[in-house]
Amino acid sequence: MTLLGIFLTWSLSRIVEKFRLGGGRLSLLILIGGLLTAVGFTPIAWNDGDPLFWAVLLGPALIAYALAESGLVRAKQEMLLQSALAFLAVVMMSPTSRAIAESFSAIAIVILMNALVSYAHSPQRLSALARTASWLFVLFLILENISWFFLIGIALYFVSLSIWLYALFRFHAVARERFANSVQEGL
Repeated sequence: MTLLGIFLTWSLSRIVEKFRLGGGRLSLLILIGGLLTAVGFTPIAWNDGDPLFWAVLLGPALIAYALAESGLVRAKQEMLLQSALAFLAVVMMSPTSRAIAESFSAIAIVILMNALVSYAHSPQRLSALARTASWLFVLFLILENISWFFLIGIALYFVSLSIWLYALFRFHAVARERFANSVQEGL
């Protein structure tokens, strides 16, 4: 589900970037960053010095850079708070270098979810859904390591990703409609 969200966010960024900025190079960084981020969610055994460790740290940086540099997405205080809570939730439960890398992956997902909230012309309803999904994801991160809330945490994970994916699919339909109308008006 996470990989699907990463691909849909990349695809949406590519569409928006193409029509708003006339090109699509920065969106490729979102895809690369998303794939590197996904490594942080895999059970592969890796250590501090491994290239995978650095890749997991580099992924969120690429995503944040691409979204900020495109000018299509603005960072908001709410997203910064969610990122801080995500970092603390993961690192406080297991203060290891692997946990730090995993927290970077979690922050990348928060950033990708908030991309829908931050697009300048996002429909209000879809922004609200993306905001809800990102808060549920942060809540999942907080609850997943508390044994008596583990199942609730897992349920929150699936609910948050489902809401995010629904919002992404709907936003794709809106973007195609809006940009198709823009092209026809230009003719």
